[in-house]
Amino acid sequence: MPLIILSGYPSSGKTTRAKQLQKALEERIENNVDGTKDYRVVLINDESLDIEKEVYRESKTEKAARGLLYSAVQRELSKSTIVICDALNYIKGFRYQLFCESKSMYTPHCVVHVAVPKQMAKKFNSTSEHPYPEDVLDGLIFRYEEPNGMTRWDSPLFTVIHDDPTPPVDTIWSVLIHNKSVKPNLATMTKAPAEVNYLYELDKVTQDVIMLILNHQSTEGSSSLPIPGSSLQVEMPSITVSLPLLQRFRRQFVHINRQQSYNTNLLKDMFVDFLNGQFETME
Repeated sequence: MPLIILSGYPSSGKTTRAKQLQKALEERIENNVDGTKDYRVVLINDESLDIEKEVYRESKTEKAARGLLYSAVQRELSKSTIVICDALNYIKGFRYQLFCESKSMYTPHCVVHVAVPKQMAKKFNSTSEHPYPEDVLDGLIFRYEEPNGMTRWDSPLFTVIHDDPTPPVDTIWSVLIHNKSVKPNLATMTKAPAEVNYLYELDKVTQDVIMLILNHQSTEGSSSLPIPGSSLQVEMPSITVSLPLLQRFRRQFVHINRQQSYNTNLLKDMFVDFLNGQFETME
């Protein structure tokens, strides 16, 4: 079932909005609206996972906290569960990861941006029972990457400002519950016919695309790159992508897909689609 990703400054009121959503959705399920009587709503946040606000002071502990949150979302996503991910979700790359997870489950998602001015978030924090330390609050606000409804991982995007009485529950319900067809990313599709030389082709195709990108960057820079044998083209970011980073993306893709059995004719399209998703997070 759907994944609802909340995002916003620390102390912007995300948990209040998440609980409003949870209550409204549970009421609809209780009343069996659209045949949802067997569904349930799960709210996941730092409090439910016992994540302290101080972990966001250090990148190592913050990364561990994100991993804990991601694992909790993975565990709960199912055909009869609506997951509300009430967390900072301030890094667009992490929102992209959550988006891919929902796609792999063939389920829709949306992003709810709880938008308040910085000074209001700081005021809310100062009156909170469990406030963020001031240095942590300032650092998170500085690093915040606002959702962009033009990107597929932040779409559909619903923005809730501080004086809205509730999130747009009717619209969110319509988008998520009535959306019966979700197209998965090429890189997360499964159940394709097996081929004997699959692993060889997986390695070769990905390496060939990496070499094309390196050659292209040295001559053409950030312009789009058509890939021979693919219906897609690589949308290069405005910054140069280093070989170590390209190889890391390649290893991630190979790791995700080495246990699958895709038609090898699809591999180039799949890898290009995967890279475009990674590059979008670099802009």
